[in-house]
Amino acid sequence: MLHCVPHADQKADAEKRVDAHWLEVKRKQDLAKQLRAQLRVAELRRDDLGTRKYSALQRQPYDYTAWSTYEKLQSEHNKACLECAKLKEDLKAAETAPAPVIQPLPESKHAGFVWVFHMHMPEAFRRLSRAAFLAQQLLLPNPQHAKSLDISAPRFKCHLVDHYNQKQQPSSYLEAPKRHLGAPGCVQLHSCSSLPLDRIGPAHVDDFHER
Repeated sequence: MLHCVPHADQKADAEKRVDAHWLEVKRKQDLAKQLRAQLRVAELRRDDLGTRKYSALQRQPYDYTAWSTYEKLQSEHNKACLECAKLKEDLKAAETAPAPVIQPLPESKHAGFVWVFHMHMPEAFRRLSRAAFLAQQLLLPNPQHAKSLDISAPRFKCHLVDHYNQKQQPSSYLEAPKRHLGAPGCVQLHSCSSLPLDRIGPAHVDDFHER
C-alpha cells in the first residue's frame, strides 16, 4: 500500500528522536550531578576563605602583615564567589529539561495511517473524496428554510499538513530524517485541537525517570 512506506519511515524516525532525546536527558542528568558536587566543594572553599579573611583582621587589625593577608584572602574569596555563581548558572542550565520531541504523526497507529493516507492520497482518491464531501453537503438543509439551524463549522486550530511537514524538519534529535512531505487536497485536513506546545513534559531534568 502506498501509505505504508511513509508511515514506516515516520515510525523509525520517531524512535530515533525519542532515543536521542533520552540520551540528552541522561547527559544533562549526569552533568547536573557533577556540577552539584563541584558546587558543594566550591561553596565550602568560599565559606572557609570568608572565615579566614575576617579572622586574619580580627587578630591584629593594625598589623601590616594582617592587612596583606586579608587583602590576599579577599581576592581569593571574590574569585571563589564568582566560581560559585558560575557553577550555579551552569547547574541551572543543566537542570533545565531539554526541548521535547514533537512527532509529525500521532502515537496511535490507526490515526497515523489515516493522516498519512490523507496527505499522500493518489489523485483519483482526492477527486473521490471531494465528490463525497460535496454529496454530503447536498444533504444539508437550505438556509432559507432552516434559519434557526446553525451548521457553521467549528474553529480549527491546527492545519495537520503544516504540522506534519514542519515536524519532519531536521533537528538536534535527528539531523537526516526520511522526509515524506504531505500535500493538501481539495478536502482539507484540520484539527480542533491546539498545536502541541514547545514546552511540554517535565521542566526539571531529574523529573525524567524513564525513556
